[in-house]
Amino acid sequence: MSEIIEDLKISNIEVASNLGVRLTGSNPQIKSTTANATLNITADGDVDISSTSAGININSQGAIELVSTVSGVLVATSAGQKIGFYGSTPIVRPTGTGLTGLAGVGSSSTHVLLDTTFDGDLGSTAYAIGDIVKALKQLGLIAQ
Repeated sequence: MSEIIEDLKISNIEVASNLGVRLTGSNPQIKSTTANATLNITADGDVDISSTSAGININSQGAIELVSTVSGVLVATSAGQKIGFYGSTPIVRPTGTGLTGLAGVGSSSTHVLLDTTFDGDLGSTAYAIGDIVKALKQLGLIAQ
């Protein structure tokens, strides 16, 4: 059953013959509020969807902000969901090591040195541990 909208505010809206909607005027917005959630679309292109404990904002510059004050933000909720970054093909969460070209690494007969590089058996680019740490820090995945 659909929920009834308790409050719908529409100002400075033009509906075109093809049913497209254009926001006009000095501060136009579409805002819908129910007891537990709010949807707000502004003329700047910002889209805010929020509830009492979580929200998403997509601003006109393309930044996406996810907010959760209760259980945190999850990106993919199971190992079978795919994620990709910077134009790479999305994949499911990798499992196991799968590295066949690193025989001996970690054993007592072979040591990892400062300049030891790894390619992860994928592609031709090899990275030293410092390269990996730097990339993780630059992406904000580990603290600087």
